[in-house]
Amino acid sequence: MFIPLGMISFATAMLASFLVTHEPVDGEQRPLLFPFRMTGVDFGATPYYELAFMFANLSVFLFGYNYVCKYHLT
Repeated sequence: MFIPLGMISFATAMLASFLVTHEPVDGEQRPLLFPFRMTGVDFGATPYYELAFMFANLSVFLFGYNYVCKYHLT
């Protein structure tokens, strides 16, 4: 149970720290929780960033949900 909670907590803490420490006009690329690499695709640009960001967040959440359901509810 601690693995999915740790993953979700880490993802939330990284996003919160980014929002607290960065201004919208500082020109830095928006971070992703997990690195995505694809030739010719800028994942810092819209809509690629939003798609990759939601995929990463849903993956962490669903991994945690699956882990809890499989190992702690059976």
